[in-house]
Amino acid sequence: MHRTPTTSHGFKALALVASVVFAVPVAAQAQDAAVRRSVAPTDGTLARLVREHSHALHLSDAGELDGPGALFLREVSARAQFVALGEDHNLREVPLVTTALFRLLNTQHGFEYFATEQDPLMLEWLSADAARGGRDSVRALGRRYPYGFTFATDQELTMLADIAAQSRAGHRPLWGAEQAPGATHYLDALRPYATTPEAARLLVSLRASARASEGGDGAPGDGYFMQRDRGKRSDLERLRTAVAPRPGSRAEFLLATLLMSDSIYALYARAVDGEPTGLASNWTREDYMKRRFLAEYRLAEAVDRREPKVLLKYGGWHIRRGRGPGGVFTLGTLMHELAIANGHEALTVSLVAYPERALLEKSLFGMPWAPLVPDSGWMVVDLRPLRAYAHAGRLRDEIPEQARQQFYDTVFGYDLMIFVAGATDGTYEITRRTR
Repeated sequence: MHRTPTTSHGFKALALVASVVFAVPVAAQAQDAAVRRSVAPTDGTLARLVREHSHALHLSDAGELDGPGALFLREVSARAQFVALGEDHNLREVPLVTTALFRLLNTQHGFEYFATEQDPLMLEWLSADAARGGRDSVRALGRRYPYGFTFATDQELTMLADIAAQSRAGHRPLWGAEQAPGATHYLDALRPYATTPEAARLLVSLRASARASEGGDGAPGDGYFMQRDRGKRSDLERLRTAVAPRPGSRAEFLLATLLMSDSIYALYARAVDGEPTGLASNWTREDYMKRRFLAEYRLAEAVDRREPKVLLKYGGWHIRRGRGPGGVFTLGTLMHELAIANGHEALTVSLVAYPERALLEKSLFGMPWAPLVPDSGWMVVDLRPLRAYAHAGRLRDEIPEQARQQFYDTVFGYDLMIFVAGATDGTYEITRRTR
């Protein structure tokens, strides 16, 4: 499956906001002390700072964030309008944390919206009143269009259903701010608009090709049509001409989404073939994510008549503040600037989920952190106190030379880190995909 790489470190990342200050009780302080003792006894300024600014985090049996880390997250996010989660995809634990985080933000701070790296049309359908809260609905949609979702682990799809059920948004609660990797569902949605013989013929032909690639309704599929088929551009353009959609119409949205998605994937494919189009693919994609997000944001703002509070979950490439690993300014950067413009704040959090500490040590991203994180359990680290020391060069000698740039990008690009030991791969029983 093509996607422009989503994190530079091969693990996961989050970004959060919440509000309300709580005193940490003695029991929570004891839990924090236990977490700090579990960290390998490493000397140095970095190790001291991590120990001083780390908090134990748990997931309760009820699926809620618990422990001193949960209290810290509620405190640190007091003024935030946006929570931007940076992750690596398809791990079992990330959707669990995300759902629990949305519950915290929703119940404590009035967050009603969730934007993520998923197809716009699929999340629109899931947001519909008839589908809200329905795990059966997401299961049926995943079986009908197994490649309609960008990421389709059982845990990811369950997360979407549960967040939609939790929200009481006036506008649709789930925002797909991403290009479309699959096409079958778009072509099905276009049927009412293919009213001429030529439009109907083109639609049937394109859908047959998409279905052969993507499967659905029990038929096997082996990949996303939009990513795999390079010869579809002319057919899509002919379909647009035959349908002749009115500006601003539903048909125009469906066709424009397919054509934009094709442009992004075509630029990527040319880069794979050796052309210097990788930056153009990243730029076009990130720009489209921002525009899709803002379109949903403005609709929610108009319906609710107030500034929406939004939890976001994307690959770390799209959330880290500043110029990301893809060479372009990120969606996470937009979140910070938009929050400032509105008189609020936004937080970025890197969620690092790893099977075991030894594997963390082998990545450039993990080298500085591996001696400082627990072998089991979860831990939240506040990165902000590290920045003055990093800027002054006080941490340089404690970081392997090959990992320094990655470390600095992380400390200045994220506000918090959540470390999750014992991570495992997600499962695919709903869609019956292989990945």
